[in-house]
Amino acid sequence: MKQILNCCALIVVCTVTGIAQSFGIGGKEYGLASSSVMWMQRGSALFLNPAELGRIHHDEFLLSTSRFRNLSAMTGTVSIPFIGSFSGGVSNQDSLSHYTLGFGRRLGRYHVIGTSVTIMTPIQDGFRYSFGSTLHFPSSEQNSGLHVGFSASNLPKETMLNGGIAWWAVHNWFRIQAAAQNRIHRAMVYGGEILVSNRIAFLIGSRAFKTVHGGMSYQTEAFTADLTAGPGGLSFSLNVILGETAQEKRSFAYEEGYDLFLEKRYAESLQKFSVALEYDEYDDDSYFMKEAARAAKDSIETTFILQAKAFEIAREYPAAIDAYLTVLRANPTNTNADALLANARREFHSYIGHLIFTGDSLKERKESAQARKNYELVLKYDPENDIASSRIDDLENLSKENVKGILTRAQSLLSKKQFDNAQKEYERVLNLEPKNSRAKAGLNAIKSKQKDEQFEEAKTALAEGRNLEALKMLIELSKQQTKYKDLNSYIDLAREQLLPIVERQFKNGLSYYAKEDYSKAIVIWDEALLINPRHTSILEYRKRAEEKMKALEQLK
Repeated sequence: MKQILNCCALIVVCTVTGIAQSFGIGGKEYGLASSSVMWMQRGSALFLNPAELGRIHHDEFLLSTSRFRNLSAMTGTVSIPFIGSFSGGVSNQDSLSHYTLGFGRRLGRYHVIGTSVTIMTPIQDGFRYSFGSTLHFPSSEQNSGLHVGFSASNLPKETMLNGGIAWWAVHNWFRIQAAAQNRIHRAMVYGGEILVSNRIAFLIGSRAFKTVHGGMSYQTEAFTADLTAGPGGLSFSLNVILGETAQEKRSFAYEEGYDLFLEKRYAESLQKFSVALEYDEYDDDSYFMKEAARAAKDSIETTFILQAKAFEIAREYPAAIDAYLTVLRANPTNTNADALLANARREFHSYIGHLIFTGDSLKERKESAQARKNYELVLKYDPENDIASSRIDDLENLSKENVKGILTRAQSLLSKKQFDNAQKEYERVLNLEPKNSRAKAGLNAIKSKQKDEQFEEAKTALAEGRNLEALKMLIELSKQQTKYKDLNSYIDLAREQLLPIVERQFKNGLSYYAKEDYSKAIVIWDEALLINPRHTSILEYRKRAEEKMKALEQLK
Protein backbone atom coordinates (compact mmCIF):
# COMPACT_ATOMS: atom_id res chain seq x y z
CA MET A 1 0.00 0.00 0.00
CA LYS A 2 2.82 2.43 0.86
CA GLN A 3 4.47 1.87 -2.53
CA ILE A 4 1.16 2.54 -4.28
CA LEU A 5 0.71 5.81 -2.36
CA ASN A 6 4.25 6.85 -3.24
CA CYS A 7 3.65 6.16 -6.92
CA CYS A 8 0.47 8.24 -6.72
CA ALA A 9 2.55 11.05 -5.24
CA LEU A 10 4.87 10.84 -8.24
CA ILE A 11 1.94 11.14 -10.62
CA VAL A 12 0.67 14.20 -8.74
CA VAL A 13 4.13 15.76 -8.88
CA CYS A 14 4.42 15.15 -12.59
CA THR A 15 1.03 16.78 -13.34
CA VAL A 16 1.33 19.94 -11.22
CA THR A 17 1.11 23.10 -13.31
CA GLY A 18 1.60 26.75 -12.69
CA ILE A 19 4.99 26.56 -11.03
CA ALA A 20 6.56 29.98 -10.98
CA GLN A 21 9.82 30.88 -12.62
CA SER A 22 12.77 30.35 -10.30
CA PHE A 23 16.49 30.78 -10.22
CA GLY A 24 17.29 27.24 -9.05
CA ILE A 25 16.09 23.69 -8.66
CA GLY A 26 16.60 23.34 -4.92
CA GLY A 27 17.73 25.25 -1.88
CA LYS A 28 20.95 23.36 -1.30
CA GLU A 29 21.95 23.49 -4.98
CA TYR A 30 21.36 27.24 -4.99
CA GLY A 31 23.46 27.74 -1.84
CA LEU A 32 26.31 25.84 -3.51
CA ALA A 33 25.93 27.90 -6.73
CA SER A 34 24.69 24.78 -8.60
CA SER A 35 28.14 23.18 -8.34
CA SER A 36 26.85 19.78 -7.09
CA VAL A 37 26.79 17.78 -10.30
CA MET A 38 28.92 15.10 -8.55
CA TRP A 39 27.30 14.81 -5.09
CA MET A 40 23.62 15.54 -4.44
CA GLN A 41 21.63 12.95 -2.47
CA ARG A 42 18.31 14.75 -2.98
CA GLY A 43 15.34 14.39 -5.32
CA SER A 44 16.47 17.59 -7.05
CA ALA A 45 19.29 15.50 -8.57
CA LEU A 46 16.58 14.53 -11.07
CA PHE A 47 17.15 17.87 -12.82
CA LEU A 48 20.90 18.21 -12.20
CA ASN A 49 22.40 14.71 -12.61
CA PRO A 50 19.93 11.77 -12.51
CA ALA A 51 22.74 9.38 -11.52
CA GLU A 52 22.67 10.80 -7.99
CA LEU A 53 19.16 9.38 -7.54
CA GLY A 54 20.96 6.07 -7.06
CA ARG A 55 22.28 7.30 -3.71
CA ILE A 56 18.73 7.75 -2.34
CA HIS A 57 17.72 4.58 -0.46
CA HIS A 58 14.36 5.55 1.03
CA ASP A 59 11.14 7.10 -0.24
CA GLU A 60 11.03 10.88 -0.06
CA PHE A 61 9.26 14.04 -1.21
CA LEU A 62 10.93 17.37 -1.99
CA LEU A 63 9.46 20.89 -2.17
CA SER A 64 11.51 23.91 -3.15
CA THR A 65 10.44 27.58 -3.17
CA SER A 66 11.93 30.90 -4.17
CA ARG A 67 11.49 33.87 -1.84
CA PHE A 68 8.81 31.85 0.03
CA ARG A 69 6.31 32.97 -2.64
CA ASN A 70 6.79 30.69 -5.62
CA LEU A 71 6.98 26.90 -5.76
CA SER A 72 10.05 26.33 -7.93
CA ALA A 73 10.41 22.53 -7.86
CA MET A 74 8.72 19.38 -6.61
CA THR A 75 9.98 15.79 -6.74
CA GLY A 76 8.97 12.42 -5.38
CA THR A 77 11.37 9.46 -5.16
CA VAL A 78 10.75 5.76 -4.59
CA SER A 79 13.69 3.44 -3.81
CA ILE A 80 13.52 -0.30 -4.59
CA PRO A 81 16.41 -2.46 -3.28
CA PHE A 82 18.53 -4.21 -5.96
CA ILE A 83 16.76 -2.20 -8.69
CA GLY A 84 17.33 1.49 -8.03
CA SER A 85 15.49 4.73 -7.32
CA PHE A 86 12.69 6.11 -9.48
CA SER A 87 11.84 9.80 -9.33
CA GLY A 88 9.32 12.14 -10.89
CA GLY A 89 9.15 15.89 -10.61
CA VAL A 90 8.50 19.26 -12.11
CA SER A 91 10.63 22.41 -12.02
CA ASN A 92 10.86 25.76 -13.75
CA GLN A 93 14.11 26.67 -15.45
CA ASP A 94 14.81 29.24 -18.18
CA SER A 95 11.10 30.23 -18.20
CA LEU A 96 10.11 26.65 -19.11
CA SER A 97 8.34 24.08 -16.99
CA HIS A 98 10.26 20.78 -16.93
CA TYR A 99 8.22 17.60 -16.33
CA THR A 100 10.76 14.87 -15.66
CA LEU A 101 10.91 11.16 -14.87
CA GLY A 102 14.26 9.66 -13.90
CA PHE A 103 16.03 6.59 -12.63
CA GLY A 104 19.37 6.06 -10.88
CA ARG A 105 21.11 3.02 -9.46
CA ARG A 106 24.34 1.97 -7.87
CA LEU A 107 27.14 0.68 -10.10
CA GLY A 108 29.69 -1.23 -8.04
CA ARG A 109 29.82 -0.31 -4.38
CA TYR A 110 30.26 3.48 -4.47
CA HIS A 111 29.47 4.64 -8.02
CA VAL A 112 26.10 5.45 -9.61
CA ILE A 113 24.59 5.90 -13.08
CA GLY A 114 21.24 7.32 -14.13
CA THR A 115 19.01 8.67 -16.87
CA SER A 116 15.90 10.82 -17.20
CA VAL A 117 13.34 11.96 -19.75
CA THR A 118 11.82 15.45 -19.77
CA ILE A 119 8.93 17.25 -21.43
CA MET A 120 9.20 21.04 -21.43
CA THR A 121 6.20 23.33 -21.79
CA PRO A 122 5.57 25.00 -24.04
CA ILE A 123 6.55 21.74 -25.81
CA GLN A 124 9.67 22.24 -27.87
CA ASP A 125 10.99 19.44 -30.06
CA GLY A 126 9.30 16.69 -28.04
CA PHE A 127 11.19 14.74 -25.39
CA ARG A 128 14.59 15.61 -24.00
CA TYR A 129 16.90 13.02 -22.43
CA SER A 130 19.66 13.15 -19.84
CA PHE A 131 22.35 10.72 -18.83
CA GLY A 132 24.80 10.94 -16.00
CA SER A 133 27.31 9.15 -13.83
CA THR A 134 29.18 9.96 -10.64
CA LEU A 135 32.13 8.16 -9.08
CA HIS A 136 33.13 8.21 -5.44
CA PHE A 137 36.52 7.12 -4.16
CA PRO A 138 36.18 7.22 -0.35
CA SER A 139 39.28 7.09 1.78
CA SER A 140 37.64 6.00 5.03
CA GLU A 141 33.89 6.74 5.24
CA GLN A 142 30.94 8.16 3.34
CA ASN A 143 31.94 11.81 3.71
CA SER A 144 35.54 11.42 2.62
CA GLY A 145 37.71 11.08 -0.45
CA LEU A 146 37.07 12.24 -3.99
CA HIS A 147 33.87 12.65 -6.08
CA VAL A 148 33.78 13.00 -9.84
CA GLY A 149 30.55 13.64 -11.77
CA PHE A 150 29.43 14.10 -15.38
CA SER A 151 26.06 14.53 -17.07
CA ALA A 152 24.75 15.17 -20.57
CA SER A 153 21.28 16.74 -20.75
CA ASN A 154 18.89 18.23 -23.30
CA LEU A 155 19.65 15.42 -25.73
CA PRO A 156 19.36 15.03 -28.68
CA LYS A 157 19.44 18.80 -29.42
CA GLU A 158 21.28 21.65 -27.75
CA THR A 159 23.17 19.23 -25.55
CA MET A 160 24.42 20.60 -22.24
CA LEU A 161 27.46 18.95 -20.71
CA ASN A 162 28.14 19.24 -16.99
CA GLY A 163 31.22 18.07 -15.17
CA GLY A 164 32.60 18.53 -11.70
CA ILE A 165 34.89 17.31 -8.98
CA ALA A 166 34.65 17.45 -5.17
CA TRP A 167 37.17 16.69 -2.45
CA TRP A 168 36.73 16.29 1.29
CA ALA A 169 39.58 18.40 2.59
CA VAL A 170 38.67 17.24 6.11
CA HIS A 171 36.84 13.93 6.38
CA ASN A 172 33.23 14.23 7.47
CA TRP A 173 33.61 17.96 8.06
CA PHE A 174 34.62 20.12 5.09
CA ARG A 175 34.14 19.59 1.33
CA ILE A 176 35.16 21.83 -1.59
CA GLN A 177 33.97 21.37 -5.17
CA ALA A 178 34.05 22.91 -8.62
CA ALA A 179 31.98 22.37 -11.77
CA ALA A 180 31.57 23.70 -15.29
CA GLN A 181 28.88 23.67 -18.02
CA ASN A 182 29.34 24.12 -21.73
CA ARG A 183 26.27 26.36 -22.06
CA ILE A 184 24.69 29.25 -20.21
CA HIS A 185 27.19 29.35 -17.33
CA ARG A 186 30.46 29.21 -19.16
CA ALA A 187 32.45 30.24 -16.13
CA MET A 188 33.39 27.82 -13.40
CA VAL A 189 31.18 27.45 -10.33
CA TYR A 190 32.50 26.61 -6.90
CA GLY A 191 31.01 25.37 -3.65
CA GLY A 192 31.88 24.35 -0.15
CA GLU A 193 30.03 22.57 2.67
CA ILE A 194 30.92 22.49 6.38
CA LEU A 195 29.27 19.81 8.55
CA VAL A 196 29.33 21.41 11.98
CA SER A 197 27.27 18.52 13.48
CA ASN A 198 25.19 15.53 12.45
CA ARG A 199 22.27 17.89 11.90
CA ILE A 200 23.63 21.24 10.75
CA ALA A 201 25.72 22.13 7.70
CA PHE A 202 26.78 25.53 6.32
CA LEU A 203 26.95 26.12 2.55
CA ILE A 204 28.84 28.59 0.40
CA GLY A 205 29.12 28.94 -3.38
CA SER A 206 30.24 31.29 -6.10
CA ARG A 207 30.07 31.74 -9.88
CA ALA A 208 33.54 32.61 -11.15
CA PHE A 209 34.14 34.35 -7.80
CA LYS A 210 31.84 37.16 -9.02
CA THR A 211 28.72 36.24 -7.07
CA VAL A 212 28.31 34.80 -3.61
CA HIS A 213 25.76 32.20 -2.51
CA GLY A 214 25.36 30.66 0.93
CA GLY A 215 23.05 29.26 3.56
CA MET A 216 22.53 26.37 5.92
CA SER A 217 21.00 22.88 5.93
CA TYR A 218 19.25 21.29 8.92
CA GLN A 219 18.72 17.52 8.95
CA THR A 220 16.67 15.20 11.18
CA GLU A 221 15.63 11.57 10.86
CA ALA A 222 12.34 12.64 9.22
CA PHE A 223 13.24 15.65 7.04
CA THR A 224 15.93 18.01 5.78
CA ALA A 225 15.40 21.77 5.44
CA ASP A 226 17.67 24.06 3.39
CA LEU A 227 17.59 27.86 3.61
CA THR A 228 19.96 29.63 1.22
CA ALA A 229 20.48 33.04 -0.36
CA GLY A 230 22.21 34.53 -3.36
CA PRO A 231 21.93 37.26 -6.00
CA GLY A 232 18.44 36.04 -6.93
CA GLY A 233 17.13 36.17 -3.38
CA LEU A 234 16.13 33.47 -0.89
CA SER A 235 15.56 29.81 -1.65
CA PHE A 236 14.05 27.22 0.68
CA SER A 237 13.75 23.44 0.28
CA LEU A 238 12.04 20.84 2.43
CA ASN A 239 12.97 17.20 1.84
CA VAL A 240 10.60 14.82 3.71
CA ILE A 241 11.30 11.09 4.20
CA LEU A 242 8.27 8.85 3.70
CA GLY A 243 8.20 5.77 5.93
CA GLU A 244 11.29 4.22 7.47
CA THR A 245 14.68 5.80 6.89
CA ALA A 246 17.42 3.97 5.01
CA GLN A 247 19.43 3.73 8.25
CA GLU A 248 16.54 2.04 10.05
CA LYS A 249 16.08 -0.46 7.24
CA ARG A 250 19.83 -1.06 7.11
CA SER A 251 20.00 -1.76 10.86
CA PHE A 252 17.04 -4.15 10.74
CA ALA A 253 18.50 -6.12 7.82
CA TYR A 254 21.93 -6.24 9.51
CA GLU A 255 20.49 -7.60 12.76
CA GLU A 256 18.55 -10.28 10.87
CA GLY A 257 21.67 -11.21 8.94
CA TYR A 258 23.80 -11.39 12.08
CA ASP A 259 21.30 -13.69 13.81
CA LEU A 260 21.22 -15.97 10.75
CA PHE A 261 25.02 -15.94 10.67
CA LEU A 262 25.17 -17.16 14.27
CA GLU A 263 22.71 -19.92 13.32
CA LYS A 264 25.07 -20.90 10.47
CA ARG A 265 22.40 -20.16 7.86
CA TYR A 266 24.99 -18.48 5.71
CA ALA A 267 23.12 -18.17 2.39
CA GLU A 268 20.19 -16.41 4.08
CA SER A 269 22.63 -14.33 6.12
CA LEU A 270 24.46 -13.31 2.93
CA GLN A 271 21.17 -12.12 1.42
CA LYS A 272 20.32 -10.00 4.49
CA PHE A 273 23.74 -8.32 4.54
CA SER A 274 23.33 -7.60 0.81
CA VAL A 275 20.00 -5.93 1.61
CA ALA A 276 21.70 -3.89 4.35
CA LEU A 277 24.24 -2.64 1.80
CA GLU A 278 21.43 -1.70 -0.56
CA TYR A 279 20.28 0.77 2.09
CA ASP A 280 23.78 1.94 3.04
CA GLU A 281 26.64 0.99 0.74
CA TYR A 282 29.10 2.74 3.07
CA ASP A 283 28.38 0.49 6.07
CA ASP A 284 31.66 -1.40 6.55
CA ASP A 285 30.16 -3.74 9.17
CA SER A 286 27.57 -5.00 6.69
CA TYR A 287 30.22 -5.35 3.99
CA PHE A 288 32.58 -7.27 6.29
CA MET A 289 29.80 -9.61 7.48
CA LYS A 290 28.61 -10.14 3.89
CA GLU A 291 32.09 -11.28 2.86
CA ALA A 292 32.36 -13.42 6.01
CA ALA A 293 28.99 -15.06 5.26
CA ARG A 294 30.01 -15.69 1.64
CA ALA A 295 33.31 -17.24 2.72
CA ALA A 296 31.63 -19.37 5.38
CA LYS A 297 28.95 -20.56 2.94
CA ASP A 298 31.51 -21.51 0.30
CA SER A 299 33.74 -23.18 2.90
CA ILE A 300 30.91 -25.23 4.40
CA GLU A 301 29.61 -26.31 1.01
CA THR A 302 33.05 -27.47 -0.13
CA THR A 303 34.15 -29.01 3.17
CA PHE A 304 30.97 -30.83 4.14
CA ILE A 305 30.21 -32.17 0.67
CA LEU A 306 33.71 -33.69 0.56
CA GLN A 307 33.21 -35.09 4.07
CA ALA A 308 29.81 -36.50 3.14
CA LYS A 309 31.22 -38.28 0.10
CA ALA A 310 34.00 -39.75 2.24
CA PHE A 311 31.39 -40.99 4.74
CA GLU A 312 29.44 -42.61 1.94
CA ILE A 313 32.55 -44.42 0.70
CA ALA A 314 33.07 -45.67 4.27
CA ARG A 315 29.37 -46.69 4.38
CA GLU A 316 28.78 -44.30 7.28
CA TYR A 317 25.50 -43.08 5.86
CA PRO A 318 24.07 -41.32 8.95
CA ALA A 319 27.17 -39.12 9.11
CA ALA A 320 26.91 -38.47 5.37
CA ILE A 321 23.25 -37.44 5.70
CA ASP A 322 24.11 -35.10 8.57
CA ALA A 323 26.85 -33.50 6.47
CA TYR A 324 24.51 -32.91 3.51
CA LEU A 325 21.90 -31.44 5.86
CA THR A 326 24.54 -29.06 7.23
CA VAL A 327 25.25 -27.84 3.69
CA LEU A 328 21.54 -27.35 2.96
CA ARG A 329 21.09 -25.47 6.21
CA ALA A 330 23.86 -23.07 5.17
CA ASN A 331 22.45 -22.80 1.63
CA PRO A 332 18.96 -24.24 1.02
CA THR A 333 19.27 -23.56 -2.73
CA ASN A 334 22.24 -25.91 -3.23
CA THR A 335 20.71 -28.35 -5.74
CA ASN A 336 23.85 -30.50 -5.90
CA ALA A 337 23.74 -31.17 -2.15
CA ASP A 338 20.00 -31.86 -2.36
CA ALA A 339 20.52 -34.51 -5.07
CA LEU A 340 23.42 -36.10 -3.17
CA LEU A 341 21.29 -36.18 -0.01
CA ALA A 342 18.50 -38.04 -1.81
CA ASN A 343 20.99 -40.64 -3.07
CA ALA A 344 22.53 -41.04 0.40
CA ARG A 345 19.10 -41.65 1.88
CA ARG A 346 18.44 -44.41 -0.66
CA GLU A 347 21.71 -46.05 0.30
CA PHE A 348 20.79 -45.61 3.95
CA HIS A 349 17.71 -47.80 3.63
CA SER A 350 20.04 -50.67 2.85
CA TYR A 351 22.16 -49.69 5.83
CA ILE A 352 19.09 -49.85 8.11
CA GLY A 353 18.55 -53.47 7.09
CA HIS A 354 22.17 -54.26 7.84
CA LEU A 355 21.88 -52.73 11.36
CA ILE A 356 18.80 -54.80 12.19
CA PHE A 357 20.43 -57.99 10.87
CA THR A 358 23.57 -57.31 12.95
CA GLY A 359 21.46 -56.54 16.03
CA ASP A 360 19.61 -59.83 15.66
CA SER A 361 22.93 -61.69 15.48
CA LEU A 362 24.17 -59.98 18.65
CA LYS A 363 20.91 -60.77 20.39
CA GLU A 364 21.25 -64.47 19.60
CA ARG A 365 24.75 -64.40 21.11
CA LYS A 366 23.21 -62.76 24.23
CA GLU A 367 25.20 -59.54 23.69
CA SER A 368 22.15 -57.51 24.65
CA ALA A 369 23.84 -54.14 25.23
CA GLN A 370 25.45 -54.08 21.78
CA ALA A 371 22.27 -55.34 20.14
CA ARG A 372 20.27 -52.55 21.81
CA LYS A 373 22.71 -49.92 20.49
CA ASN A 374 22.13 -51.19 16.95
CA TYR A 375 18.35 -51.01 17.31
CA GLU A 376 18.52 -47.54 18.92
CA LEU A 377 20.70 -46.32 16.05
CA VAL A 378 18.01 -47.50 13.65
CA LEU A 379 15.37 -45.56 15.59
CA LYS A 380 17.56 -42.46 15.68
CA TYR A 381 17.37 -42.13 11.89
CA ASP A 382 14.07 -43.96 11.38
CA PRO A 383 11.89 -43.31 14.48
CA GLU A 384 8.90 -45.20 13.05
CA ASN A 385 10.76 -48.43 12.38
CA ASP A 386 8.49 -51.07 13.97
CA ILE A 387 11.05 -53.87 13.69
CA ALA A 388 13.66 -52.05 15.79
CA SER A 389 11.01 -51.03 18.36
CA SER A 390 9.83 -54.62 18.81
CA ARG A 391 13.42 -55.88 19.17
CA ILE A 392 14.06 -53.34 21.97
CA ASP A 393 10.85 -54.48 23.72
CA ASP A 394 12.09 -58.08 23.60
CA LEU A 395 15.41 -57.06 25.14
CA GLU A 396 13.66 -55.18 27.94
CA ASN A 397 11.49 -58.19 28.80
CA LEU A 398 14.60 -60.32 29.14
CA SER A 399 16.30 -57.73 31.33
CA LYS A 400 13.46 -57.28 33.83
CA GLU A 401 14.37 -60.57 35.44
CA ASN A 402 17.61 -58.98 36.67
CA VAL A 403 16.01 -55.84 38.18
CA LYS A 404 15.51 -57.33 41.68
CA GLY A 405 19.15 -58.37 41.97
CA ILE A 406 20.39 -54.94 40.78
CA LEU A 407 18.25 -53.15 43.38
CA THR A 408 19.64 -55.32 46.17
CA ARG A 409 23.19 -54.56 45.09
CA ALA A 410 22.48 -50.82 44.84
CA GLN A 411 21.04 -50.69 48.36
CA SER A 412 24.12 -52.43 49.74
CA LEU A 413 26.44 -49.94 48.03
CA LEU A 414 24.37 -47.03 49.37
CA SER A 415 24.66 -48.28 52.94
CA LYS A 416 28.45 -48.40 52.47
CA LYS A 417 28.41 -44.77 51.21
CA GLN A 418 29.73 -45.86 47.80
CA PHE A 419 27.48 -43.30 46.18
CA ASP A 420 28.86 -43.36 42.62
CA ASN A 421 28.58 -47.13 42.27
CA ALA A 422 25.13 -47.14 43.87
CA GLN A 423 23.98 -44.44 41.46
CA LYS A 424 25.12 -46.49 38.46
CA GLU A 425 23.10 -49.48 39.69
CA TYR A 426 19.94 -47.44 40.22
CA GLU A 427 20.33 -45.90 36.78
CA ARG A 428 20.63 -49.39 35.29
CA VAL A 429 17.28 -50.21 36.85
CA LEU A 430 15.67 -47.04 35.42
CA ASN A 431 17.01 -47.87 31.96
CA LEU A 432 15.08 -51.12 32.20
CA GLU A 433 12.08 -49.79 34.14
CA PRO A 434 11.83 -45.99 33.84
CA LYS A 435 9.01 -45.82 36.43
CA ASN A 436 10.65 -48.00 39.12
CA SER A 437 9.88 -46.15 42.40
CA ARG A 438 12.60 -47.88 44.45
CA ALA A 439 15.29 -46.82 42.02
CA LYS A 440 14.02 -43.20 41.98
CA ALA A 441 13.92 -43.14 45.80
CA GLY A 442 17.47 -44.51 45.92
CA LEU A 443 18.77 -41.79 43.57
CA ASN A 444 17.06 -39.11 45.65
CA ALA A 445 18.67 -40.52 48.80
CA ILE A 446 22.09 -40.41 47.11
CA LYS A 447 21.60 -36.78 46.05
CA SER A 448 20.55 -35.80 49.57
CA LYS A 449 23.55 -37.45 51.20
CA GLN A 450 25.92 -35.97 48.61
CA LYS A 451 24.53 -32.50 49.31
CA ASP A 452 25.00 -32.94 53.06
CA GLU A 453 28.60 -33.97 52.53
CA GLN A 454 29.19 -31.09 50.14
CA PHE A 455 27.74 -28.57 52.62
CA GLU A 456 29.97 -29.84 55.42
CA GLU A 457 32.98 -29.80 53.11
CA ALA A 458 32.18 -26.18 52.09
CA LYS A 459 31.96 -25.07 55.72
CA THR A 460 35.29 -26.76 56.46
CA ALA A 461 36.91 -25.02 53.48
CA LEU A 462 35.56 -21.67 54.66
CA ALA A 463 36.92 -22.25 58.18
CA GLU A 464 40.35 -23.11 56.73
CA GLY A 465 40.49 -19.94 54.63
CA ARG A 466 39.83 -21.65 51.28
CA ASN A 467 37.19 -19.03 50.60
CA LEU A 468 36.87 -19.25 46.80
CA GLU A 469 36.63 -23.04 46.89
CA ALA A 470 33.99 -22.79 49.62
CA LEU A 471 32.03 -20.14 47.69
CA LYS A 472 31.87 -22.31 44.56
CA MET A 473 30.53 -25.28 46.52
CA LEU A 474 27.99 -23.13 48.38
CA ILE A 475 26.71 -21.52 45.15
CA GLU A 476 26.39 -24.94 43.53
CA LEU A 477 24.28 -26.08 46.50
CA SER A 478 22.16 -22.94 46.14
CA LYS A 479 21.47 -23.76 42.48
CA GLN A 480 20.26 -27.21 43.56
CA GLN A 481 17.56 -25.52 45.67
CA THR A 482 18.73 -27.04 48.92
CA LYS A 483 16.93 -25.92 52.07
CA TYR A 484 19.82 -25.37 54.51
CA LYS A 485 18.58 -22.42 56.53
CA ASP A 486 22.04 -20.86 56.97
CA LEU A 487 23.30 -21.48 53.40
CA ASN A 488 22.84 -17.86 52.29
CA SER A 489 24.65 -16.61 55.39
CA TYR A 490 27.70 -18.72 54.53
CA ILE A 491 27.58 -17.45 50.91
CA ASP A 492 27.50 -13.82 52.12
CA LEU A 493 30.38 -14.50 54.52
CA ALA A 494 32.53 -16.06 51.78
CA ARG A 495 31.80 -13.16 49.40
CA GLU A 496 32.65 -10.59 52.05
CA GLN A 497 36.02 -12.19 52.66
CA LEU A 498 36.75 -12.42 48.91
CA LEU A 499 35.51 -8.94 47.93
CA PRO A 500 39.00 -7.29 48.03
CA ILE A 501 40.23 -9.51 45.15
CA VAL A 502 37.45 -8.57 42.68
CA GLU A 503 39.18 -5.52 41.18
CA ARG A 504 42.43 -7.46 40.88
CA GLN A 505 40.57 -10.22 39.02
CA PHE A 506 38.98 -7.60 36.74
CA LYS A 507 42.35 -6.11 35.80
CA ASN A 508 43.89 -9.58 35.39
CA GLY A 509 41.11 -10.50 32.97
CA LEU A 510 41.64 -7.23 31.05
CA SER A 511 45.27 -8.15 30.45
CA TYR A 512 44.20 -11.41 28.77
CA TYR A 513 41.44 -9.57 26.88
CA ALA A 514 44.06 -7.19 25.44
CA LYS A 515 46.10 -10.23 24.33
CA GLU A 516 42.95 -11.59 22.60
CA ASP A 517 42.95 -14.60 24.96
CA TYR A 518 39.22 -14.19 25.49
CA SER A 519 38.54 -17.63 26.95
CA LYS A 520 41.10 -17.11 29.72
CA ALA A 521 39.69 -13.65 30.46
CA ILE A 522 36.16 -15.09 30.74
CA VAL A 523 37.33 -17.78 33.19
CA ILE A 524 38.92 -15.14 35.43
CA TRP A 525 35.91 -12.81 35.24
CA ASP A 526 33.49 -15.67 35.99
CA GLU A 527 35.29 -16.28 39.27
CA ALA A 528 35.05 -12.58 40.09
CA LEU A 529 31.32 -12.57 39.26
CA LEU A 530 30.79 -15.34 41.80
CA ILE A 531 31.96 -12.83 44.38
CA ASN A 532 30.21 -9.75 42.93
CA PRO A 533 27.55 -10.77 40.37
CA ARG A 534 26.62 -7.14 39.64
CA HIS A 535 30.05 -5.76 38.75
CA THR A 536 29.03 -3.69 35.70
CA SER A 537 32.48 -3.39 34.12
CA ILE A 538 33.11 -7.13 34.26
CA LEU A 539 29.65 -7.88 32.84
CA GLU A 540 30.23 -5.48 29.93
CA TYR A 541 33.72 -6.74 29.03
CA ARG A 542 32.65 -10.36 29.41
CA LYS A 543 29.84 -9.76 26.90
CA ARG A 544 32.33 -8.19 24.46
CA ALA A 545 34.71 -11.14 24.88
CA GLU A 546 31.92 -13.61 24.11
CA GLU A 547 30.93 -11.70 20.96
CA LYS A 548 34.52 -11.62 19.73
CA MET A 549 34.93 -15.37 20.40
CA LYS A 550 31.74 -16.11 18.45
CA ALA A 551 32.87 -13.99 15.51
CA LEU A 552 36.29 -15.68 15.45
CA GLU A 553 34.67 -19.13 15.70
CA GLN A 554 32.38 -18.43 12.74
CA LEU A 555 35.36 -17.44 10.58
CA LYS A 556 37.22 -20.71 11.15
